[in-house]
Amino acid sequence: MSAAVVILLILILVGLYFFFRRRAKKKALKEDYGYVPSHAELYFEEYFGDIKSNWDLIEKGEARKWAENMGDKLDAVKGELDELKSKNRKVDKRIESIDERIDDIEDWS
Repeated sequence: MSAAVVILLILILVGLYFFFRRRAKKKALKEDYGYVPSHAELYFEEYFGDIKSNWDLIEKGEARKWAENMGDKLDAVKGELDELKSKNRKVDKRIESIDERIDDIEDWS
């Protein structure tokens, strides 16, 4: 046999190997999914959890839950702000009282 025939035979065997390997992969995918999914579908299925965590993405259910709880959170913040405003008024009254006392002391001296 010549070298060209050996090389041709090797190329045919390698081609057959890849043909049957691809066919077996497609058959396995069709059994798992009911159809042969695209490369992009398989990629996102495998890495979607990582993509969500790396990009800080959330699912619709989580977004709805967050939005529903937002009213309660805003009410809590409003209560805290009202409390701070009340304390601020008390501090302002104390400062005014101290200012008046200082003025009285200065006038007395």
